[in-house]
Order: sequence, then C-alpha cells, then structure tokens
Amino acid sequence: MAAQLMHRCRWLFSVVVPAASAAPTCMLAPWGKKVIVRVLPRLSVLPLYTLNVSGLKDNEPTQMGDKRLSSQKLKKFLSVATTTEEVLDLSKMYSVDASMASQIIIKLSQLAAAGNEDTERIINDKRFELLFLCLSQNISQILNWTLVGLLKSCYHLDSTMEKFEIVKQEVYYRLKHLSVKQLSSLASFLASSKQTQNGNNLLKDLVINLELRWTEIEDVSTVVTLMSQVRQFSPTLMKRLETKALQLAENFTSQETQKMIQALALQNQRYLPLLRALSYYLAQNRSELHVGAIVDLLFACGTLNFSDSHLLEKLASDLLAQVPKITPLYVVRYLRSFATLRWFSLPLFDATTQYILTNADQFSPLQLCSIVQSFAYLNFQPTERDSFYNLVDQKISGLLTTLSPELLVDLVWSLCMLQQVKVPYLQSVLGPAFEEHLLHKANDTSHKGQTFKVKIMHINATALLECPEYKCPSLPPQILQALAPRDHRKPTPLQSTLLCVLREVLGDEDKWRIRVDTIYGWQLTAEVLLNSDNQPIPLKDFVAPHLFSSEGTELLPPRARRMAFLPWEFSNFCHQNKDLLGGFAMARRHLQAAGFIVVEVPWYEFQEQKSDTQKIAYIKGKMSKAIAKEMAK
Repeated sequence: MAAQLMHRCRWLFSVVVPAASAAPTCMLAPWGKKVIVRVLPRLSVLPLYTLNVSGLKDNEPTQMGDKRLSSQKLKKFLSVATTTEEVLDLSKMYSVDASMASQIIIKLSQLAAAGNEDTERIINDKRFELLFLCLSQNISQILNWTLVGLLKSCYHLDSTMEKFEIVKQEVYYRLKHLSVKQLSSLASFLASSKQTQNGNNLLKDLVINLELRWTEIEDVSTVVTLMSQVRQFSPTLMKRLETKALQLAENFTSQETQKMIQALALQNQRYLPLLRALSYYLAQNRSELHVGAIVDLLFACGTLNFSDSHLLEKLASDLLAQVPKITPLYVVRYLRSFATLRWFSLPLFDATTQYILTNADQFSPLQLCSIVQSFAYLNFQPTERDSFYNLVDQKISGLLTTLSPELLVDLVWSLCMLQQVKVPYLQSVLGPAFEEHLLHKANDTSHKGQTFKVKIMHINATALLECPEYKCPSLPPQILQALAPRDHRKPTPLQSTLLCVLREVLGDEDKWRIRVDTIYGWQLTAEVLLNSDNQPIPLKDFVAPHLFSSEGTELLPPRARRMAFLPWEFSNFCHQNKDLLGGFAMARRHLQAAGFIVVEVPWYEFQEQKSDTQKIAYIKGKMSKAIAKEMAK
C-alpha cells in the first residue's frame, strides 16, 4: 500500500536533481520493492554573476537569494516599464527563472512593437540571449497561457523563428494538452498575422485539433474569434462553428453579433438559421447601437442579401436617433446598403435629406452622386425634393465633363428614374462627343458592359418619351443597333409559366411575340396587337418602330393598340412593401408613353393562382382591366 501511495504522489515527492542528470532515480520501498519516481528537471535560476554582462565585476561577491525577484515585483515592474532597455537591465539586477524570463521576453516584444524598434538588435543583445538560455533550459516549467503568449512574442521578434525553434517545438509537444481557448487564441494569431509564413504547419495542426475538439467550445468569444480569423483554412471547422454559434446565439452581445455577421459576410456564407437567430436576438436588444456598428451590420447584411424587417427597423430607429452625430461617409455607406437590401425608412431618409441640406458644404460631388443613385434605386422622393435636387444640380452640373463615363451614365440614369433629369445632363450622354465611347463599349460582352449599354438606351428613351424640352438629336440608328443586346438571359420560372398561360389565352402564335427587345432598353415578355374590337390580330406584317429592325411595312389599322406583358419578380419590389424599384417604375412609364397597354403580372398575385384554369382566368382578367383603364383615359 505504501508503494502505491508513493507511486501516486511521485510528483510531490520526486527527487530534485540537477537538470543535467537524465537517468531516473530508484527509491527503495520499506519492504524492499523498487518504485520508479520521475526525475523533475531542476527549476533553473540564473545566478547574478551569470546574467551579469556589464556593470558588475566577476569577482564581486553575490548572494543569489538576496537578489532573487518575486513574481509580484516583476509584474509591477513590467507594468510600468516604458523602454526595452529598462526591461533588459533586469538581468543586471536580479536573478530570474524560466517563467520570469518568458514574461520579460513578452514585455520586450510589446515594447518593441509599440515603439517600432529594431527587433534584431534586441534578440542579438547578450542580456536577451542569457534570458532565453534560462528559458530554454526549463521551458517545460512554463504555464500553457504563458507559453502561448511567448510564442506570439517570438513571432513578433523574429518571423523566421530561427532562434526560437525550441518554443515552437514545445507548443507542438503540448498541443493535446492546451485548452480549446488557448488553441483558438494561437490559431487566430497565426491566421491573422502577415509575418508568420513559417507557422503554416503549426496552424494546420491547430486547426485539426480544433476540428476534433469543437464540442468543448463553450464561450461566445471563442466562436466569434475563430469564425472571423480562421474562416479560410477549414470549411469543416466553419460548419461546426456555425452549429455551435446557433446554440449560443442567445448569449451573444451586440458587438459579438456584429462580428459574427461580418465574419459570415467575409466568407459569403449565407447560413440562414444562424442569421435569423442572430437578427432576432439583436432586434430584441434595447440598447442603442453605435453608428459605426450599424453601418457595418448593414453592409454585411447587404453582402449576404439578408433582409430581416425587425432587424432593419431597429437599425433604422437607432440611426434616426443619432443623425446629428453621423458623417457624410456614414450617410453614403448606409444609404448604399439600404439600396442593396431594397429597404428604406421614410423618417430616416427624410431626416438624412435634411442633414444633407444643413451640412451641404461637407458633402463632395461624388458623395452626392452616390446618394442620388441610392435614392433612385429605391424610387425614393425626399419630402424637400426641390431643395435637394437644386443642391445636387449646383454641386454637380459644372463637373459633368470631369466625371468618368461610367459614373456620368450612372448619375444621368438615376436622375431619369427620379424624373429630375435636365437637358444638359441628357446632352452630356447623348451628344456627339460621347458617341466614340459608346462605339467602344459596343463590343463589350461582359455583364458590366451590357448593363452600361442598357442604361444608355434607358436615357435615350427618357429623352424621347419624357422630356419634350429636349430638342437635340437622340442616338442615331447605327448607335442603337450597336447597343442592341446580343445574348438572352434564361427566362425566370415566372416568365416561363406566364408564356405557357399566354399560349392558352392567345392561341395562334402569329398574333403575339415573345421576349421582345425594344430600342428603349426594356425586354417585353410578350407583345400583342389588338384591333379596334380589342381582339388579337397577326402583327408581323405591321411596322414596329419599337424594334431594332421592323419585320413588316404596313401601317397599323385605325384604333389598333399594342399590349405588353411585364411580369414583376420578387426582386423588382421594395422589401417592405409592394412598390416597384426605380428602374422598373421607369420601365412602366416608358412603355406607357410609347403607346403600349401594359399588363403587369406581380409575382405575389400570380403565385396565388394554383390551377391552370385559375391562371388563365387571372390573365384574361388582367388584360380586360388594362384595356378598360386605357379606355377610361
């Protein structure tokens, strides 16, 4: 029994011998049995004469016990030290053990980083070399958290880790004994540091350990840290962390929720269960968020295309209360994010407009251009629209020639959507001076190039259909032909279903066209020609001035009218109501001005029609209502 007791207590009763002794020591039990006791390396303390590099003579008498530094005094001294020399001079004044040496090295790293000092000078200093020698002889005695901090400091001092390889090897040896929080701290450091290329293998091992031990994570901060820093190194770990974050979502603070949503946005991971949980608890939080946090959250939600009404209402409410504190840059950012989310708050936007008018001198022309684009996309008209548009005109009208072609087109196109475009703006895009750029863009088949050409056609349509005061020539036919779309996008499910219903309603395919590209830049899902009795008639033989090239030559019969079918998708509306976004509201205006009877088919009405019979009856009813509305005019 005594032998068993000694075996269990070997750590307490082991024989302390010099570190150079490597062989285990045998102890004789009372009744003659041998018990193997682990030999602990002696806790090495550098005597004063060993650390003495300068200032003390070799033959000067010293007492190691008299000059030993306590942990409390060391912490107090390090907390007030301001230079690396002060810290290095400890080696001339006191004896230190391995744990103290590690704390001194960590402090040296912090001071060197704060003062932007030469780290090579520090690590080549004799005093530092002796400190590290003390540390390396007894590195196994250093606590885990201190070891983690020591490794980070070594990377700061020397990113190559040539002189600190022993520290890295000790971390490798202890990987399975480190806590999840320690693994997370070290992994996030290695992942975020730009000077730790040599730590990639260690980072991989850390990530593997975290993948295996993810169930041990219990605190929110560890989840947030890992998802924001280690996201690109392990998709498997990210999926497991998303599950863990969903379990802990209720305990997230506002700041942690912000970091988590931003981490998901950086990965472009639209994990809806977690996003919904985070947005729910954040919306319930009564504390007011800071403007910077709100702007970052809105940007992250816009990146993920995640629109939660309750969350957006809270963010808009908190912003409204802090409008006097915002800056022009914040205004531009949150308006752009709201436009991306297809959501706006009338009180907030009116308060923002008033802030712009009050602080007009602080807004640059480019910032006003961005604000106009955001308003136009949402089809938002400020309450004080006259004052706002006069301010925009005063700030921008004289700078049109200095804007890039892309920004100029975006600005004029936005003013067209808002019905606030003036003749000089139209001339800057439709005039002869801009034709060379248009011809250059004609062969651009990229998505950005196609969008640019469509916007030009919309501006040209506005000049033709909505601006009678515009007397200058519009785009010539050869330019329009060059801008014509050359590829057709795949029809959406709503468009495909509508075409199937129209085949049943209209019958003969000679009486209608499908997927019609117009010179106005809008594509009609279907077009029908109605006679004076409002019955479909064949249309291919008649002149079609809205097409890029007309198939027929005959004039329309008397009182004949064209009918256009426009299905409106979910993404064509503002998120919180059934109002069309600016571009689609402009499409309806243009086609009506061009003489079309527009039949609008919103997604929320069409999806309620379950059977084919209901869908056919619905389309016939929409056609009859559109004709009656036109006749009432």
